[in-house]
Amino acid sequence: MLTIFSICRESLGYREKNAFESWRNLGEDVEIIIFGDAKGLSEFCKARRIIHIKEVKRNEFGTPLVNDFFLKAQELAKNNFVCFVNADIILFKDFLEAFKKISSKFEKFMMIGRRTNLDVKYPINFGDLSWEKKLKIRALQEGDLYPPAGVDYFVFPKKTIIKIPPFAVGRTKYDNWLIFYARSIGLPVVDTTPSVIAIHQNHEYPTRLGGQSGIWEGPEAKQNLSLAGGWDHIFDTRDATYILTLKGISFHMDLEHLSRRIETLHVFYPSFKVISKTYSKIRKKIIRLLNKE
Repeated sequence: MLTIFSICRESLGYREKNAFESWRNLGEDVEIIIFGDAKGLSEFCKARRIIHIKEVKRNEFGTPLVNDFFLKAQELAKNNFVCFVNADIILFKDFLEAFKKISSKFEKFMMIGRRTNLDVKYPINFGDLSWEKKLKIRALQEGDLYPPAGVDYFVFPKKTIIKIPPFAVGRTKYDNWLIFYARSIGLPVVDTTPSVIAIHQNHEYPTRLGGQSGIWEGPEAKQNLSLAGGWDHIFDTRDATYILTLKGISFHMDLEHLSRRIETLHVFYPSFKVISKTYSKIRKKIIRLLNKE
């Protein structure tokens, strides 16, 4: 049915274990591949019949390269669809239900969605049959739905996302580029935010990398932006072509998405650059004026 892959970069802590176990809970039809050489990862995966690939190519900073493990995962996957998920993301059965609904409508697609930030400061007891219900309630009551750029899972047909620049993983921009790339090769992109809760377990960022600002604005983040081709190729959930709600799949037709479509029109049709840029400037001026009132 589906192969989930991820990379455990820094350490194998309770957050990563929570995430991996939640994926295992999706069912026997879900294959899992974990990359990385974090301490204890090999033993953890072996005990749970998770495929573990230790070796991953790295850049000059020692950071694993996205293109390397993305290509390896697509080669190794036994299923026709693969899903990259960040290693701190907890998924529920609604994720798999969304995948099945989209699969029934489209032969090929990319499925994405925004994450919900939540403090999870303990190992989850997966033996408790109500763990999912309890955590979902907490997410709805206490969680913080991240803005449109906060996308932490990407489902797509294997061997379609292959021309990937050597992005540094975990350093921003590469994930947003994935949405642009899917659009550029004609894949329908479906935003499942209204129907899928994906919990991002809040955590601190390594001080050796300059904390959050170092991750988002450091040399590797800047390099990722350059490799992506600049801001024109940094897409988010507003650039999805379809949306999955509890009512079903529909084309994005609201004002926000139509507006974004005009602003990015020149990315795929260069002759519309003047129209896109002019519209974007006018829209920003109107927003500034409205904010002053």
